[in-house]
Amino acid sequence: YEKGDKKTMRGYEGIFIVKPEAEKEELNRLSGLVQEVIAKNGGQITKVDLWGRRLLGHRIKKNMEGQYIYACFDLEPSKAGKLQQSIRLQEEILKAMITQKGPDPASPAGSSPVSATEKGGKDGRPE
Repeated sequence: YEKGDKKTMRGYEGIFIVKPEAEKEELNRLSGLVQEVIAKNGGQITKVDLWGRRLLGHRIKKNMEGQYIYACFDLEPSKAGKLQQSIRLQEEILKAMITQKGPDPASPAGSSPVSATEKGGKDGRPE
């Protein structure tokens, strides 16, 4: 296969949580760094958003808040782990999570929703 071949690439989403005290310039630098690391690993970026400051569900490295960077990209599956590891080495990034994108929930492939009344009783159980 050729590098960047669409057939071997998969869609991924990444959320990168940055220290809450990071200034806008620092967030822009880290966003650029994330994009650069994805590109260096043969990935193609489709979307990058700065979500801003949010409360964390639990404490991460003594922080209860973080600033989020969200990225969608295509990448060869064999390079996802290396990408995550490279980004985690940045001191300002509290957490890096990369997941493979699933099918689009707005367009389920070959399935149609069935209401509870179509299944049988009002609560979905057969009568």
